[in-house]
Amino acid sequence: MGTFHLTRLVAQHLVTVPREGFDGERGVIIMVSSTEAYEGQAGHLAYAATKGAIVSMTLPMARDLAEYGVRVVSIAPGPFKTPMTGMLGI
Repeated sequence: MGTFHLTRLVAQHLVTVPREGFDGERGVIIMVSSTEAYEGQAGHLAYAATKGAIVSMTLPMARDLAEYGVRVVSIAPGPFKTPMTGMLGI
C-alpha cells in the first residue's frame, strides 16, 4: 500500500507544478517492481503479488495523469549479485 499512497500524494503535487519544456511535461513517477511480478518463485507469494500490483497500477495511472503532463513508468529488474545475494548463489 505504500507505493500506492506515496504516488497518490506525489500526483496531487505534480499536477499543480508549472508545465516545463516544449511538450509541457510536469514530471514523471517511476515505480520499482520486479521480475517476480511475472514469474514468481515458490515461497514468494506475497512478494510477487505486491510487485504485480505495482505493474497493474502503472498503465491506469499513466492514463489518468497523461492529461496533466505527468508520465508514469515502472521498472522490473531481475536478480543481480550483491554481497547479500551472493551468499544465496544468485
